[in-house]
Amino acid sequence: MNKESANEAKEPNDDNRQKLLCQTQNEEKASPEEAIDVSHGNGDGIHVSADNSQDAHENGLPESKSSDLESGDSSGDSSDSSETDDSEEEDSDDPNDAGPVYKGQHKNYKDFFEGSALFLRKKIVKYAIFAPDEVYQDYKQMFGNMQKIVGDVPNAYKYDISSLLYPSLVLGYLRMVIGGKFKMAKQFLAENEDYLDDIYDRSIAKLKHIRRPRQVSGRARELVFGYDIVLLEMPRETLRQLLENISNWQLAHQELFMGHFVIDGFYKDSPRCKRPPLSRPPLEDICWADRTNASNNILQPDRRNSEIKSCFLNPPVIHETDEVVCGICTQDGCYVAMTTQEYSILLFSVELDRNITILKVLTGHKGRVYTGDISPDKRFLITCSQDGTMRLWCLVFGVCMAVYDQISPARSVVFAPVEHFFATASEDGVARVWIKTCDEPIMQISGHLAELDVCIFHPNSRYLATGSADLTVRMWDVANKGEQVRLFYGHYKAITALAFSRSGRYLVSGGQDFLFVIWDTTNESALRSLLHHTATINTIDFAMDDSRLAVGCQGTYLSIWNFDNILKSEETRDLPTLVLSHPNTGGPIFKTRFVEHGVLISIFNRSLNHENENKFENKTENVNKTKPKTKKKK
Repeated sequence: MNKESANEAKEPNDDNRQKLLCQTQNEEKASPEEAIDVSHGNGDGIHVSADNSQDAHENGLPESKSSDLESGDSSGDSSDSSETDDSEEEDSDDPNDAGPVYKGQHKNYKDFFEGSALFLRKKIVKYAIFAPDEVYQDYKQMFGNMQKIVGDVPNAYKYDISSLLYPSLVLGYLRMVIGGKFKMAKQFLAENEDYLDDIYDRSIAKLKHIRRPRQVSGRARELVFGYDIVLLEMPRETLRQLLENISNWQLAHQELFMGHFVIDGFYKDSPRCKRPPLSRPPLEDICWADRTNASNNILQPDRRNSEIKSCFLNPPVIHETDEVVCGICTQDGCYVAMTTQEYSILLFSVELDRNITILKVLTGHKGRVYTGDISPDKRFLITCSQDGTMRLWCLVFGVCMAVYDQISPARSVVFAPVEHFFATASEDGVARVWIKTCDEPIMQISGHLAELDVCIFHPNSRYLATGSADLTVRMWDVANKGEQVRLFYGHYKAITALAFSRSGRYLVSGGQDFLFVIWDTTNESALRSLLHHTATINTIDFAMDDSRLAVGCQGTYLSIWNFDNILKSEETRDLPTLVLSHPNTGGPIFKTRFVEHGVLISIFNRSLNHENENKFENKTENVNKTKPKTKKKK
């Protein structure tokens, strides 16, 4: 036994973990099986210990001297001489060689592959463990197969399965680095890093600085060589889809996957484990304060003393058979636009509690108009259609000012509060930002795994929120090249409606699962998930002072909620959470919006079977009443 081994034998056993006993009779020629005996320990909540089996391809390969696993950067050793020519050619002590460093706000965090070994407390593997090229090709193929699964499975399963891409990429990269194949590892990372979410940018930047075997941490070696495994979770339905696809892989790729991952399945209705996303960096601060506090200064009627009044106004239509397919409303409620099955856009002026007058009929689209938005200055209307175009209309002269074309039809279009630009959410899963004077988008934002159904700007115009059929809601920093800053996951079907609170801190999403979820953008957490409606949520809006939340759906009720009470715990609530649940007999609600003086305007489709059920509803809120007094106007 040499001097170094004698010193190790004297180390005290000062923790509860079982120690690794290393006995090497010939350090120059000892194999992993001869040099290492692993004793299992307990997992840390993200990783659990695995058996002591090495990679199937490297059994019997020679192993060089052992190195200290407790240090991921053993400076001063002579391991460079044993690396391959590939590593010597590409490796350098210049940190700029590893690629650009992430430029965002830096916060210290520990990635899942960093740190000291959890179970292997002694020394293994000082030099590179070489392996046949088939080993590295298996890692490449495993990542490619996983990427193909994400593309092939139904939209509801894409996001959960995509969570396996990042650890698969990391493990493959580190295995190549340990094997002295830095050039191969660098190429592997460069070819596939764009398939990951923006949230991994900081992690990838750190990974690029690991270029030599001696720079690989003890924790990473445990994971690469199968002494510990990565533990993830996903719904059982998704897990079943994943396993069915993995069963079609080659046996070597299946064994490689099973040697690195264990996945816990949970039922959809059961609470999820409070396990954080794997290696998610700390959230960066966002500016959720509104541009101004003007909305908080608008006088509101005393809701406790006013009666609920409801007035149905029937706008004139061109043909009796016309049916409304979407509704658009200004913030003050003075102008309303509706689109019909004939691809026409009808513009109305509204006098609340009085009448509604048709102003213009806008024609030009060659397909169904999905939705649109009126600019804050009420001078322009932007609409998107099934024909793949967006049209900018001048409301003053009633003419089309510009036509914008894109490859995939836009399902949602919205003006920014600053008026001079707008955004679209498209069927190809890409959000685009446009300015009115340019016929090409100035920014394309990609990251969702399925088509987009809705988008909305934050009140400060800096962030854009998008909802997708991949069951996620994401926030993008438009002022910082469209970088993803938030990801919200909790729906079970596609997201169809979004609304920011007037303050900008809270985001509410509704979907085809009939749920609407309230998110806190500060810490990316779900505050409440409410199931009241029995149809797809079409529209959500906040009152001017954020005290009320209105939710409209495809076929049941218009509901109004006390938002202040929703945020409170059940023990501290002093008023009912649900203020009003109004039966919706007129058809699907397309748009609902709070306007000045506490008025709520809702636009819904006329039921062709009931002549007296009209399209337009105007309400004033009240917390004391549960049923409105209504009068109908033919």
